[in-house]
Amino acid sequence: DPLANDLRDAITQHYGLTRENVLVGNGGDELLFNIAFAWGGEGRTMLDCPPTFSVYAANAHLCGTTVVNIDRVQAMEASQGVDKLQGKGAFPVDEEAVLERVAQGDIDYLTICTPNNPTGDLSPADFIERLLDASDTFVLVDEAYGEFAPEGSSVVPLLAKHKNLAVLRTLSKAYSMAGADELVFLDITASFEGRKTFTEMVGRVAQEINIPFTVGGGVNELKDVERLLYAGADKVSMNHGLSECGELYSVQT
Repeated sequence: DPLANDLRDAITQHYGLTRENVLVGNGGDELLFNIAFAWGGEGRTMLDCPPTFSVYAANAHLCGTTVVNIDRVQAMEASQGVDKLQGKGAFPVDEEAVLERVAQGDIDYLTICTPNNPTGDLSPADFIERLLDASDTFVLVDEAYGEFAPEGSSVVPLLAKHKNLAVLRTLSKAYSMAGADELVFLDITASFEGRKTFTEMVGRVAQEINIPFTVGGGVNELKDVERLLYAGADKVSMNHGLSECGELYSVQT
């Protein structure tokens, strides 16, 4: 099942979407790069809000994309806590500056991490909606740490109203399933119901530049190796005893 359709169907049931709205990848980094590859490139511009996850800008540079930085506001000393900022934290996004820059019309895509990595700041859903309404700029909201945010913080409900929104979620943080041997496709990106072109575009990119990945952890029997190889793993990490098993070399993919 190279497209992970069974997993996509399970995700759609959880979020109330359809299979066409969901992409899965070999970790969030692969999906982030695929999106940067699909939306970026020479002559295109990405907006970043540092300090944030450095992979966003790194992927853009790898693809030859121009990066525009709108620095987060250092609203207070981190040591003072986050209560006084009503949950926004010590480094909230400079919302008005971002909206003003996007309104110029030359930003092709941007990523907002909420809760932000590494500062933990939340970006309010009303700001994300204002951003989506401001232009047709593609907005990716990275909610990799969404399970640690207050209930109701997710912008997943906005997917039903905005075709220029995608949300990235993962099983590798709150569920501690990064590298779990029974699940090799870990992250999801869900898009607007009518935007099949989004999943088709990023899906094509994934097929063309898919990076080999290794699965390991709890692989103790030959049947585990065979199952993972058939699931799509390029390499499987196993214990030393199993590596000496002669039958291993007869497993075909």
